[in-house]
Amino acid sequence: MIFLEPKKELTDPVEIGLLYYQAVSDLISGKIPCTEQEARLFAATKLQNDVGDYDNLRTIEELLPNLLSKQMLSAQTSVDWCRQILSDHQKLSGYSQSDCQVLYLNMAKELRYYGSNFFPVQFIADQQLSGNIWSDLPERFDLAVNCDGIYFLDKDTRSEIRYYSYLMIIKWNWRDNKFELQVVDNTVTKQISLVTHVAYDIQQTLSTYARYLTEHSEYGKAIEDYDVTDPELLAFERGDIILIREKHDAQWYYGETNGKRGLFPVEKVTLLIGKPDTKDVISQNKRRSGLPPGADQLFTPKAGSGSAIDRSSGGTIGANAGRALPTPARRATIVGGGMFDQPRLEPKKEVLMEISPDGSYAFLDWAQVKFRDPSGAGGTIGKSSASRRVKKGKGGTMTKEQMIEFSPEPIDESLNKDDQINKLAVESFLSIMKFMDDFPKGKTEKFVIAEELVQRAIEERPIRDEIYCQLMKQTTKHPKKENRKKGMRLLSICLACFAPSPEFTPYLNTWLFALNSDPEMEIPLIAQECQTRLEKICSVGDRFWACSRDEMTSIVTASPIVLRAEMLDGNIKTVTIESHTNVQQAVAIIISKLSLADACFEGWGLFEKYGDDTYPLAETQNVCDIKSGWHMYHNKHSKNAKLLKDIFGDKMKYSIAGNLPDGNRSGELGGFVFKKKIWTTDDTPPDDLINNSDSSVGILLYRQIIDDFLNSRLMFDMKTSLEFSAYHVAATLGGVKDLNTSNYMEFVPRHLKGAKKAVEWVSKISDSVNYEIGNVSGKEAQRALLTRWQSLENYGDCGFVVYQKDKSELPNKVLLMINSESVRLYSFGSSEVLIKWSISSISQWNLTQDGWTMMTGDLFKPESYSFSSPWSASIYDLYFIYATTAK
Repeated sequence: MIFLEPKKELTDPVEIGLLYYQAVSDLISGKIPCTEQEARLFAATKLQNDVGDYDNLRTIEELLPNLLSKQMLSAQTSVDWCRQILSDHQKLSGYSQSDCQVLYLNMAKELRYYGSNFFPVQFIADQQLSGNIWSDLPERFDLAVNCDGIYFLDKDTRSEIRYYSYLMIIKWNWRDNKFELQVVDNTVTKQISLVTHVAYDIQQTLSTYARYLTEHSEYGKAIEDYDVTDPELLAFERGDIILIREKHDAQWYYGETNGKRGLFPVEKVTLLIGKPDTKDVISQNKRRSGLPPGADQLFTPKAGSGSAIDRSSGGTIGANAGRALPTPARRATIVGGGMFDQPRLEPKKEVLMEISPDGSYAFLDWAQVKFRDPSGAGGTIGKSSASRRVKKGKGGTMTKEQMIEFSPEPIDESLNKDDQINKLAVESFLSIMKFMDDFPKGKTEKFVIAEELVQRAIEERPIRDEIYCQLMKQTTKHPKKENRKKGMRLLSICLACFAPSPEFTPYLNTWLFALNSDPEMEIPLIAQECQTRLEKICSVGDRFWACSRDEMTSIVTASPIVLRAEMLDGNIKTVTIESHTNVQQAVAIIISKLSLADACFEGWGLFEKYGDDTYPLAETQNVCDIKSGWHMYHNKHSKNAKLLKDIFGDKMKYSIAGNLPDGNRSGELGGFVFKKKIWTTDDTPPDDLINNSDSSVGILLYRQIIDDFLNSRLMFDMKTSLEFSAYHVAATLGGVKDLNTSNYMEFVPRHLKGAKKAVEWVSKISDSVNYEIGNVSGKEAQRALLTRWQSLENYGDCGFVVYQKDKSELPNKVLLMINSESVRLYSFGSSEVLIKWSISSISQWNLTQDGWTMMTGDLFKPESYSFSSPWSASIYDLYFIYATTAK
């Protein structure tokens, strides 16, 4: 856990409880050191929490290991500890558990290392840098990282060896199992290399603190003079440290420096990570001519985190840190490709990702070869902000260097030499300018601008490199910091959805890597996010739709993307995902958050809600793409809304619920449901799922079966239907005493509700409860239903309404059921099997544009069947998993 605000007052009892137990764990394990007196007070408070008020007959010697760390236990005798702890415990009489937990946390917050993350590291003595400045370091010690900085702690004694605040940190890097740190200590730059298996975790923790502290900083350093005479404005000189009193808006802050207060433009300062020393502020006031040597490094922070592309990161804090590109050239093979609604059948391509220190793959090199001649045929190309547009044959010349820099005016033709994309290029450039607030956007929302730009690139592959070139151009030497950041965020949005060409990829990658040393604080962080997205999009392939508004908001604000999955016990599970998370990965995240045995969750998946139905999603589908489809479907302003309404509206004729007499034909789309997807004979027995200690998984399965049964997603005959209704009555009502004509419909499948009169249903279900299933109720009835479910031919059935095209002896519209043993067709609303194929008898299954074809039988007498369904990818996914398992 990362404590961004360790000192904040807590009011949520759940949060207090969680933090209390974590503080107890850290103190008793010895991670957080404390004095003997503090340990005694902590122990007394925990004792009051655990056993209540003081009792003079109680002995606590056997409880000491749960109250004190091993270090503390060895510091005194057990008798002495018991006497001192009980003395303090007596003073806490009357304190409730909540009082004790708050008191314990308040004391813990005063400890120097509270809220720290601890990382084991190893220092290799023969790799010492800068002489013997690290000669006093032990071979092994712990790094403690919190909101105040980095501490070096002795592993055994927990004594502090070194401390560096964030203002003293210039740079950090990580690569595989090595973490490198560069700091300023008394104006002397020091560097250390540490071996650790958690190097990535260290840099992620540092980056999180750096980003948060920057965003909430109360101090800034002037990056240029602000010479004004207006009394409401704050004048200052380059290098002045400014106390920020109020943040009026994104453009103006109210601050104080040199004894004066006033408004000043945000773009004139860079925010500091932490509070500067008082002596430095006093020194500034005395010497307005400038700061002492080395102070620039202390007060010009720029934070960064690692790049996942080369397993190396550049986190930098300091104006002069990390300017150079990395020395070793590296090459990684990234597999490209992509899929939205069906498995990818063609071979994937290899994409070269390279960063070179010798200048190759520079953006200028691309421009020299691929860009138009600025004085060539046709149109105008925007120049830098200091230049005018240059038209063919009219005044002035423009260099390729200027063509890759920011332009304040729109272009009239593409940057790259491709006349076929001219119109799209001009539209894209204007969209980029509008998103970056470099051109009036009117009433159009930024999210709509970004959505249209990205969707244009997804659908028109030739425009992609042009869009990336335009974004690189407009974020190079932009005069306004905030606008430049908006351009970088738009670049990140694009990289969440579509990849550049394999030829252009190394140029974009090299350009992004160079931004690790950019002097503007947030740019390196955004650039590294972009590098991670670039690697991912080249690996998993392009998206089908542009980002949803929620996803764009998360990217723009650098906040997590959230997935909410409905559980059939009525709860909602919320987890965080990435832009390229697929269904299989999302399911794994949800299972890990449930903290239950993995074996119980084998075969679970995500389902998509559509009207009253749920449909399994293919494991390789992109979760954010699915959400984007919903967003566009419901967004009347989206250009794709009509297309999606046609697609999903057509799905209603394939909906099980939509074909029922009382079905919902409106078909509201959207929402994830977490359910069991793959059922096999190796599934956990019901007796192990529903018991007195932990029945969570069993209850989820029970409710899923009942939900499918009542919504007619399972084709049972009347006898089995009555049996399942009886089990549900026994589990819910405890018997037939409370079953009547007013509530019987809660226990009958939708397609059978008209088969009998209310009185008949009550009578039949009552007979089944009394004479068929026996005297069971509650959990016993749930367990019995699961056991009966496992014995059926229908076990694990997942149903889809499909249309068959070839066989006149079969109805045009049929219900397809698939499980681990077979694929079966039913007449809709009937339990009679029309035709059945075992999984092993299906020799071919080929996806088509609107469905699939299937070959069954032997090689000498094969039979072909053709089906159409918008859920063909999900059906194929189930078949493929079962067929692979069977083999």
